[in-house]
Amino acid sequence: MSVLVALLVTMPILAASSATITVTESLGNSYDMVGATASMDNAYLASNGFIFSTGLDVDINSLSFMLASDRTIVATPLTANGTVLLPYTTGNTPTSAFDILTGHEGYITVADSAALELGNNFEIELEGYVDTSSDSNKNLVNKQDAFRTYVSASGEITSTVSNAPISRVVYNTTDDSNLTFYGVTWEGQTFLSDGFVIASVDLKVWKAGSPGDITVSIRATSGGDPTGSDLTSVIVSQSYITHTAQPGDWYTFDFPDYTLAAATTYAIIVRVPSGSAGNYIVWRADSSSPTYADGSRTSSGDSGSSWTANTAYDFMFDVYETPQVSVTATGVSSGEHTIKTTADATNLKIYIDTVEEDSIALSGASVPDNANNWLLVQNNVIPYMDFYKHTVGGVLITSYQPAAIIGGQTYSTGTVTGTTGTPDVIGTTTVWTSAMEGGLVLISGDSTYYTVSSVTDATNLVLTTNLGTSPSGATYNMHPKLIDETGSNNGMITFGSNPAGVAISVGAFLPTVVVTPAENVADVPDLMPEFNPIVSSGVEGENFLFYGLFKGLMDDLNALGGPNISMAYFWKIVATVIALTVGTAVLIASRNLLLGIGTYTLLIAVPTAMGILDWYFVVWYVVGAVAVSLLVTKWTSSSI
Repeated sequence: MSVLVALLVTMPILAASSATITVTESLGNSYDMVGATASMDNAYLASNGFIFSTGLDVDINSLSFMLASDRTIVATPLTANGTVLLPYTTGNTPTSAFDILTGHEGYITVADSAALELGNNFEIELEGYVDTSSDSNKNLVNKQDAFRTYVSASGEITSTVSNAPISRVVYNTTDDSNLTFYGVTWEGQTFLSDGFVIASVDLKVWKAGSPGDITVSIRATSGGDPTGSDLTSVIVSQSYITHTAQPGDWYTFDFPDYTLAAATTYAIIVRVPSGSAGNYIVWRADSSSPTYADGSRTSSGDSGSSWTANTAYDFMFDVYETPQVSVTATGVSSGEHTIKTTADATNLKIYIDTVEEDSIALSGASVPDNANNWLLVQNNVIPYMDFYKHTVGGVLITSYQPAAIIGGQTYSTGTVTGTTGTPDVIGTTTVWTSAMEGGLVLISGDSTYYTVSSVTDATNLVLTTNLGTSPSGATYNMHPKLIDETGSNNGMITFGSNPAGVAISVGAFLPTVVVTPAENVADVPDLMPEFNPIVSSGVEGENFLFYGLFKGLMDDLNALGGPNISMAYFWKIVATVIALTVGTAVLIASRNLLLGIGTYTLLIAVPTAMGILDWYFVVWYVVGAVAVSLLVTKWTSSSI
């Protein structure tokens, strides 16, 4: 009551709006920090003045979050089977930048560029929440076969400079046989490792017809036969193999780096699952005088379920390692950290939170200049990143710290046609929208990432620069763009999706009332007792009609200081009102006491059986129904 009286003597000013974001977990998995993604048309909100054009006036419970054109991503701790309510407010004092969030399993791609090549004088620095629990390929920064910062073991972060690959295990003489495989028939070659980081394998092969994608992998062995799943693998298109007749040629298959143990036998596995009798791969082998002593051919006729060694053959193969110089920080707990790796032509160093943790002499090592792209924040290693800085030779080349809503949308439906030297692209079966403006598009056959300048309509868009090729019916991939705040090396975001069991919803937006107290108004005493929060057991009604709408309204009401009405209590109110209203209407319309009481009974029995109503509701409901029946009987002045 004191609040009501105060409102009567003050002037409300509608300055902003608010909503409640609800994040839930239902499969019993807990997260120290997880990126949860909600579909949200932030481009519309910004263009219509609901939020600033940059979106920087938005705040979500002071947590790390990021706005993109079509989604909002927030990072939050989440307990098993738990629920987190996050107030979303607008009209706040603008911040300087968003954190960078890609969502669960999301990552960032930065196209290879001469300006980004590190050499032996560089500094790579980033800040954010780092999950240092043990898992595979948790890469903070990765340029394959060149530079990598990653979680190498639980509580450990390693930075590695890779030198040019060198051959470690090879057999390349007397290739006099063709061994064909496709479909469920797989081929392999075992070899002995003396302990090194495998980078790639070269195989002498050729193809017939169109066998489809080729998978080359490394597997462990047991008793000389391959076992388990792939330790590292690569899939290449059939177009990579250009030779169509014997003796074929040597082709390199480049893996994600994997450390092989010493004195251990591994197997190279090759397969083309979609191949057929006229569409296959041929691997050249030595069948006349195979002399590789530490392994042999091995083959499978059931897609790798079982294997048979054949010492009468040795395939043509060459296994390469990537010599590395590494520094490792240990004892790093999961949490917010600043991680920096530096090289000064003499030493390689790693810092955690400004403290030097490890150093090693480069001894002439330098980061190789190769054509691989840069990949950031892979495999959920960083739920959110505050910033990324890429410095070469003392000059800051690239930095990411978004100062506006991330532009563009992920999209790849249909094909595109363009003309060299023009910025115009024509789509077929596309449905392009203005929300894609500001994003990046990569067209097959062209290695350039183009920015979408404008979308004319569903099948016409304009780029900021002219096309480098003349694609006709080409496939393409469109992605949101992470703007380089320093240079021109914009990042391409591949958004992830929410992990299984994690759901997120956004409640209704309501205006926020900012109250300016009137001067010289005496304190008004409370005329009513405090209203205790209503916490009630019963059915939450997740599957009821309009549950999402009502849940959002209740969340917003509670967040604004309402009586904290639970959904279970809300449905009790709804059920009671419906029963009394419909029962009374039937009683009046029919003027039949038995029909009226029967309607009352039915409408109270159903929600009670569903668990919505408690027994004490039934008691006072019956009393109320009898009283209403008597009143209706009296008011109609006739017998019913």
